[in-house]
Amino acid sequence: MAHLARLGLQLPSLGRSRTALRLSPRLAAAARTHAGLPQKRTAATTTAPKKTDGPKPVSLSDLRRLVTLARPESKTLSIAGGLLAVSSSVSLSMPFLWGRVIDVFTSPAQLSAFSSDLPTVVGLLTGLFLLGSGANTFRIILMHIAGQRIINRLRSAAFASIMRADISWHDLRASSSSSTNNQITTTTTTTTNNNNNNISHGTGDLVSRLSSDCHLVGDSITRDLADGTKALATVLAGVSMMFLISSKLTLVMLTVVPPTAIGAVFFGQYLKKLSRATQIALAQITSHTEEKINQLRTVHTFNAVPAEISSFDRKANTLFELARKEAYARGLFFGGRRDRTSFYLPLGFTGNATIIALLTYGAYVGSSLISLSSWFATLMKGLGASSRIFDLLDAQPVSVKLGEGRVLSPTEPLKPVIFQNVHFSYPARPHTPILKGLDLTITPGTSLAIAGSSGSGKSTLAYLLVPLFSLFKRYRQEIECYGLPGIVSESMMVEAAGLANALEFIEALPLRFETEVGPKGIQLSGGQRQRLAIARALVRNPKLLILDEATSALDTGAENEVNLAIQSVMNSRSLTTVIIAHRLSTLKTADKIVYMEDGKIVEAGSFDELAREGTAFNLMIRSQLLAGGGRM
Repeated sequence: MAHLARLGLQLPSLGRSRTALRLSPRLAAAARTHAGLPQKRTAATTTAPKKTDGPKPVSLSDLRRLVTLARPESKTLSIAGGLLAVSSSVSLSMPFLWGRVIDVFTSPAQLSAFSSDLPTVVGLLTGLFLLGSGANTFRIILMHIAGQRIINRLRSAAFASIMRADISWHDLRASSSSSTNNQITTTTTTTTNNNNNNISHGTGDLVSRLSSDCHLVGDSITRDLADGTKALATVLAGVSMMFLISSKLTLVMLTVVPPTAIGAVFFGQYLKKLSRATQIALAQITSHTEEKINQLRTVHTFNAVPAEISSFDRKANTLFELARKEAYARGLFFGGRRDRTSFYLPLGFTGNATIIALLTYGAYVGSSLISLSSWFATLMKGLGASSRIFDLLDAQPVSVKLGEGRVLSPTEPLKPVIFQNVHFSYPARPHTPILKGLDLTITPGTSLAIAGSSGSGKSTLAYLLVPLFSLFKRYRQEIECYGLPGIVSESMMVEAAGLANALEFIEALPLRFETEVGPKGIQLSGGQRQRLAIARALVRNPKLLILDEATSALDTGAENEVNLAIQSVMNSRSLTTVIIAHRLSTLKTADKIVYMEDGKIVEAGSFDELAREGTAFNLMIRSQLLAGGGRM
């Protein structure tokens, strides 16, 4: 739940308030010091999802990367491997020892000589049992801890990759287009990314990768790897002991091995493909569920509950069909395996202890072959999941050399922000230009309003300033108060809330700044959320404040309150304010207005200058006044 003490961390910032700049070389030269805090530079563009025509094939490189993930746990895994060797050695020695004991008990002469050593033998067998059990116990503990550490690191790395990825990468994932060629052009450079669409299912897909996929990968390189190693060691040692006991009978018993091995290879490959398809189907269900629950009011408003239930059922049935295919495959592969490995057990009733030991080792080998086959299949599932995780890890921002910059200094005077001949298209729509040679200078310490019809590029201009899209080398400041270094004091929050005209309603709340406002601030009114969003930006003492449609969804009373907050901010601090608005009451507060059409600025000046007869801005004012809604 969100708290007011955090100044609305989880509230929707409908009036987008930002303090960050990301500038091209020419823009950077004009406005490097526009922000107020020293910051590091980070990369500007992000690798896009790669094109795939279906589930990505798993390669040996994926297996090598899985091994690399386990390297930080090499010490723990080595100790666990030693314990595994101890427990396996004890398990494999037991049939041989019990065979010797049975031989003694079936021979009267040996039994009389053995009776005096019986306590020693019992103690030895008990000690071996305790040693094997203890080693196996600690092996399981160490493997589980190592696995959870790997899963934790993998999830953290994947989440960090998602957070660092540019908005364009996320847009491309959600886009239905394919094979796009994205161009972002500035005065001095053109950056082209060959961004191709990937199979994706939005937020639910990413959540699925962070949860189930990471868990599958972690298990495949710890627990499942240990089980596979134990099974392999048991097979090798068991077969060796069987040959020592009776090579001829061993050869007869091992006739089940070749078909088992061949079947395991084909089964593993099939299960690998099936696993990736299952993970994708599960991601679809997760994404669909998340989306529809978040839009539950809309679903009920349009009486679409039956349609959404049917849609979910179709996706669930797809997942069920994949699970059914896996059930058939497992049944066909594993069904006759256990019967085949126990086919020779009736021979043990001959009473010969040597034969009993041989058949016991045979049972060990048979069960281990089953475990080995199961491990191979599970490994293939882990590899299928790992390719989806590596897709995220590979989507790291890449550096684009666009000139040299320097650390920002808070003591330097403000400089103007300059857009010069800027062209921009969204990566998801590369062939639809939004900004077409835009030229704009924002004078420091002034307020600029951006007006224009829908689709003219107003919000895009704000996105480039924030920055949400990579147009230039980045000079970044965190934009939320939870990103501020140190502790945000109550006096800082009170000051910011007062400037945003929000302090009065906050003080009236039972717990003041500690009041829970619900997810997305649902317990607050629209005007309160907007003013809280402004306060959230002001607590950082920004040099640049961007407000995108801060009053668009408000009634007259709330609009007046927000406008008073905006006016208070502009009058009390020396900062540059960019206001994107439709409403005349908001536009009038700005020192300068630019009017945009089709990605270009067609008019610029004060409100009175643009309101003259014959201007495009005047025509829009008349249309707004005729509509009677006070909107442009």
